[in-house]
Amino acid sequence: MYKKLFKNRTAQVTFFIIIAVLSLLSIVAVVYISNLDFSSNNVNVSSNNVVLQQCISEQFENSLRVASLKGGYVDFNNVPYFVPFNSYKMPLWKKDNTLFIPDAESIEQQLSSDLKNRIIEYCVSDDVKSVLKNKLNVKVLLSEDENRAVVKFNTYKQEKNSVKNFGVYEVKNSVPFLKMLNTAKNFYSDLESKDVLKDLTTTIIAMNKNIPTEGLSFDCEKKVWDVETVKKAFFKSLKDISPKVSFNGVPKYDNEIVKKHFTYNLDSVKNSNVKVKMIFKENYNNSFFKVDNVEGNLMTSFVTKNAVGCQNSYSFYYDYSVPVIFSLYDENEDYYFRFALPIEVYRNNVDVDPESKIESSNEVVVENTVDENNNEVEVKRTVLNDFCSKTTYEKINLSIKDNFDNPVSKVVSYIQCGSQQCYLDVVDNYVYSSLPSNCAFGKIYVSKKGYSLETLNYKFNKFSDLKNKDVVLYKLYNFILKEECNGVCDFENFNFVVFNNKDNVETPVFLSKNDDFASVKPKDGKIVFAIVKTTPSGFNFVEKKSFSLEDFDKGTDYYIKVVGKPREEGFYTFEDISFEPVNSENNGENIN
Repeated sequence: MYKKLFKNRTAQVTFFIIIAVLSLLSIVAVVYISNLDFSSNNVNVSSNNVVLQQCISEQFENSLRVASLKGGYVDFNNVPYFVPFNSYKMPLWKKDNTLFIPDAESIEQQLSSDLKNRIIEYCVSDDVKSVLKNKLNVKVLLSEDENRAVVKFNTYKQEKNSVKNFGVYEVKNSVPFLKMLNTAKNFYSDLESKDVLKDLTTTIIAMNKNIPTEGLSFDCEKKVWDVETVKKAFFKSLKDISPKVSFNGVPKYDNEIVKKHFTYNLDSVKNSNVKVKMIFKENYNNSFFKVDNVEGNLMTSFVTKNAVGCQNSYSFYYDYSVPVIFSLYDENEDYYFRFALPIEVYRNNVDVDPESKIESSNEVVVENTVDENNNEVEVKRTVLNDFCSKTTYEKINLSIKDNFDNPVSKVVSYIQCGSQQCYLDVVDNYVYSSLPSNCAFGKIYVSKKGYSLETLNYKFNKFSDLKNKDVVLYKLYNFILKEECNGVCDFENFNFVVFNNKDNVETPVFLSKNDDFASVKPKDGKIVFAIVKTTPSGFNFVEKKSFSLEDFDKGTDYYIKVVGKPREEGFYTFEDISFEPVNSENNGENIN
C-alpha cells in the first residue's frame, strides 16, 4: 500500500516538473518573439522604442517643412496649376479667379498620409513594410502652439498566426506651420484688396524705357519694336525688382525710386516678425506676355504727313500673366513657407514714366460715370499737350440701344489712348464725335448708370468701322438677400450665387445680406443662380437654375429669398426661390 502511494506521488511530481519546464519555455518564447528585431538599423518596434520614436519625430518635422515649401500641399491631386521652383512643384493658389488655397483640415489629412509613408519608408525594415501598409494608422493634428502626430501600430500576424501588438507613439513639435499658413492667407488677402501686384507690374512697365507705352513726336521715321525684345525687358525688370519689393512698410534698399514705388505697407506683415521675399524667374513655361493691340511680332508707330511735317504716334497696351513665388520666413531664417500667385493683367492701360510725367492744370469732372464694376465714380479728363484738342475731320457714329432694342440716351463716352483720356460728343442716343488725331490705338468706352460698360477697340487705320455701328448696353439687374437662407446660406461651406456676364464669360457673384447689391449683366436673355459648395480646391456648383428676363418685369432691383432642402448628405438643392421688387410692399413673388 505504502509503495503504491509513493509511486503515485512520484508520478505526480514528475508531471508537475514537466508542466513547469513547458511553462518556462513558453515564457522564454514569448519574450523572444516580443523582442524580434524588425529593422535593419536594429530598431525594435515596441511602444517604448526610443529609436523608433526619434525616427517618427524626425519624419514628422520633415513632412511639415516640405509641405511648407509647397504652399501647404503634399498631395497635388486637386491642384491643376504649378510653377517649377528648385526641386519642387509649386502649386498656384489662384488661377482664372478660382482659389486653390488649402485649409487646415485637408492639410492634416495629407500630412497624415505622408507621415505614414515616411515611417514605412525610413523607420522600419524591409520585411515588414508591405504588412504595415494596412496595419498602421497615423493622425496629424495642427495648432499654432504645438503640432501632434499619433502613430498607432495595430497588429502584425507572424508565422503560425502568433500576434504582436506594436504599440502607440505620440510625437510633438513646435514647427510654426499653421501660424505661417494663416499669415500667408492674410498676406494674400492684402495683396488682392490693395491690387498690389497689378500696381507693381504696371509701374515697372511705366518706368522701363525699353517698354514703349504711349508717345508722340514730329519726326517722319517710323519707330519699330520687337515684341519678344519688349517681353524680355519686362521679365528682366520684374526679376530684378522682385527681391527689392518691401511689403511691411520698411524699404529694403536705400534708393529713392525703390522707396517711392516698391514699398507697400500691408497689415498682415507690418507688425510681425515674418519677412517676405518675392521671387520671379524668367523661364517659367506658364507665363504669357503679349501686346494687346498689335498683330504679329513687330510694334510700330503710325506716321501721318501734313503741310508742316509729320506726326509720329504710338500707343500700346499689354496683357500678361506671370507667376511669382512668395517666400515667408521668420527673423532667424530657419523656417520658410512658400506659395505661388499669378500676376494677371488684361487690357491694361499703363501710365507714362512716373518720373517724367507732365502734370496738367486742366481737369474736367464728369459726373454719372460708372466703372467696369458699375460703381459710380467721378472721372477726370486730363488734357496733356493739347492731345484731345487736335481731332480728326471725320466723325464716328455709334447708335446706343439697350438689350430690348430701346434707344439709350445721356450716356457717357470717352476714348482712352495710353495715359490720355478724351471725352466724346453725345447727341441723344448717339455718340457722334471726332477722335484725337494723334491716337493710333485706343479703346472707346460707353456707359450709363444702371447699364453695362461696353468697350470698342479703335485703330487709326480702321476708322470706318465705327462710322455706323450699333452698341448694346445691357440693363443690369441687382439682387440682395432679404433674410437668411434655409439650408443654403446657413452653413459655413454653402453659398448662393448669381452669375454675371463679364466679357461674355459667366462669373459667379456671391449674394449677401449687407447693403451691397450684386449687379449682374444677363447672358442670352437669362439670369442664372446656383447653390455653391466650397471645397479646398475651389467651388463646386451643386445646382444651377436659370430665369428668363421676362420673369423680372417689375424693375431691375430685387430682394431675394432662397430655400434649400437636403438632396443627399452634405448637399442641398433648390426648394423655392422668391423675388420681391425693392419698391414693392408685397411678400415676394415665387418664381419656379
